[in-house]
Amino acid sequence: MQLYMETYQIEFGKIYISKPVLYDYPNKPMYPAEARLRKLTYGANLYIDIHHKTVKINSATGEQEIIQHPTLDKYPCGRMPIMVGSKYCVLTEQNNMTKMDMGEGIYDYGGYFIVKGSEKIIISQEKKCIPLR
Repeated sequence: MQLYMETYQIEFGKIYISKPVLYDYPNKPMYPAEARLRKLTYGANLYIDIHHKTVKINSATGEQEIIQHPTLDKYPCGRMPIMVGSKYCVLTEQNNMTKMDMGEGIYDYGGYFIVKGSEKIIISQEKKCIPLR
């Protein structure tokens, strides 16, 4: 005997990440210097394809009826911080002189995040494990 006669199934498809844009103006690119000055997070919009369906089981015959719903293409799922200098950063296509004109350091290689105007870096830590006696 089935526990549920109707189930709703969700499957997540491809994930899309945009270039960093201003939250107020989705078509205007955001630059790291602007994020620092305006105390914003240097981040991008995250989109995902969602496939969903309903599976109904006929109580008399026990047969399954699958109802496919339209796919939600590039459904907005939020924002995420972008690492300065990564392939999603707007500065990757620029040369050093253009980066300097945009307010960045000429020798800045990136590798950090800007969250609420502050630069954040991920530092891995290693600790020695001392066995208990």
